[in-house]
Amino acid sequence: MKAYVVRRLLALIPVALVVATVSFVLIHLAPGDPASVIAGPDASREDVKRIERQLGLDAPLPMQLGRWYLQLAQGDLGQSIFLRKPVTEAILDRVEPTLLLTLFAIAIASLVGVPAGVISARYHNSATDQVFMALALVGISVPNFLAGLLLILCFSVWLGWFPVAGYSPLEYGWLKTLRSLVLPAFALGIVQSALIARIARSAMLDVLREQYIVTARSPSPLARPATMYCSRSTSSIAERAIRAMSADWTIPSANAGRTSERSVLSKPYSSGE
Repeated sequence: MKAYVVRRLLALIPVALVVATVSFVLIHLAPGDPASVIAGPDASREDVKRIERQLGLDAPLPMQLGRWYLQLAQGDLGQSIFLRKPVTEAILDRVEPTLLLTLFAIAIASLVGVPAGVISARYHNSATDQVFMALALVGISVPNFLAGLLLILCFSVWLGWFPVAGYSPLEYGWLKTLRSLVLPAFALGIVQSALIARIARSAMLDVLREQYIVTARSPSPLARPATMYCSRSTSSIAERAIRAMSADWTIPSANAGRTSERSVLSKPYSSGE
């Protein structure tokens, strides 16, 4: 297992280099001049040239790429133009809410999706199964940003139970932190739990059709232990599926709930709401 993890980590290095190189070239091929944007519309040509020299944008593209790789190897990700501070510092500022949101969303998806899939498979082709699968279909069809907006509208605007936006750091108390994370975590976790429920249902149905399970579930005292065995097997399969999808949740994208996630990442931090 350790050798497999090491191989996978080493395989990430060339992939990351290729992605970084392509992204760097595409950014420079895109229309627009960062120096002109920084200088402003009223800046003179001399001001734009001065900013280009300060940022190293006047050098050839291969030299810029090599300089960027050298800085990256030293842990220097550069200076954020919009935030006016180092990129590393900006990332570290958001590590806490990102990790907490990821863990909270995975927990919600697991606690909802796995039991729903197990119960649905246990009562296959029954009304319970149809209801759970209908809810799972609705959950898969609802975009994360729409779920976030609906949660904000219901529980923040109408009921006033949770803050509409903002993140309360752990230093102000874990209850306030939890309260600020509930809505964005549910917006991410509930939608993903629908997919996990379908995976868990399919996995458990496969196990339930095995001959040794059919024999164990025949009219005998072993029927309930057999079902519990299937549940444990299904849970492990679903957990592997959760780990495979967790990379999507670590840094949520714009089309995966930017509205709800903005309530976690919005600045400045407040001591209350």
